Amino acid sequence: MYLIGPLAVILGSLIALSSFIIAKKPEAKELFAKVAPYQGFLGVGLLFYGIWDLLHYVIFSWGGLDMSWFSLVMKIDKLAAFACLFYILSEIILGFILGFGLIATWIPGEGTAEKKGLEIQKKLLGFSLPIGIIGLCSAVLFLIKWRG
Repeated sequence: MYLIGPLAVILGSLIALSSFIIAKKPEAKELFAKVAPYQGFLGVGLLFYGIWDLLHYVIFSWGGLDMSWFSLVMKIDKLAAFACLFYILSEIILGFILGFGLIATWIPGEGTAEKKGLEIQKKLLGFSLPIGIIGLCSAVLFLIKWRG
């Protein structure tokens, strides 16, 4: 079950890197065209799953202890802890970038929240290449470190 999140981050990272990949391999354009209709649902899933992971692993205390799971892992393996942290952050950011178009259709009317969200999304789109690389690397490292 732990594979779903990292594989979704890898897929989201590849979608974020799609313009770079298509520039290097033009034949990949039709593959990304097939995935494009589902990127909003993938983004919404990543966003909610990332918020859950952030709350569950980084913010809330774990196992009745006065420290989070992240702080416990930080004492044992700093590389694994930072891989997990970057994995969770890229999960949230990729989720927002990929899913905001779908989320905006669910918001009724033309509110200021929608306009502000579009501004933030446009700013983040400029960083899609580094976010995609960080997401891809951290998800792969997460899979290696936590292979069960």
